[in-house]
Amino acid sequence: MLTLRLAVLLAASFHVVAHNVGAPGSRNEHPFWFTVDGLEGRDPQLNLTPGEDVTITFTNEGDRPHSLQLGDPIGVGTGLVDPNGTATLSFRAPANATATGYWCALHRPVGMAGAISVGGAPASRDVLSASTRRDLVPDPAWLVLAAGAAAAWRRRG
Repeated sequence: MLTLRLAVLLAASFHVVAHNVGAPGSRNEHPFWFTVDGLEGRDPQLNLTPGEDVTITFTNEGDRPHSLQLGDPIGVGTGLVDPNGTATLSFRAPANATATGYWCALHRPVGMAGAISVGGAPASRDVLSASTRRDLVPDPAWLVLAAGAAAAWRRRG
């Protein structure tokens, strides 16, 4: 008896583009982001099928270096890519449903990050993009205190 096996090769391809608008006008602006061809909005979620082969072409359209890092269990990255540069990543998606993220190694603290869902696993960019730099998003209470201290200093002098 002859058995015929049919292999289905799954493959996905994405074009991820880094953007920035230069130095922010205020500390609360978000001037760094990714777009993905065919997906809406900034920092969109990437949805992968378990076990598929994935190719990502990364283009830096910003005016400063950016990178594209993918979290564990994928664990690949481009390193720094100069403005107008391109890099390619190829990997196999994890075999089981999981969630991770992608980010720019230089600008993740200011929100340049997105979520990756493998096999429909719930994913969120919130934990990846929350600013960890207090100097970029100051606490309003600190600003009030600083303004009051400056006013008190002038009265004494």
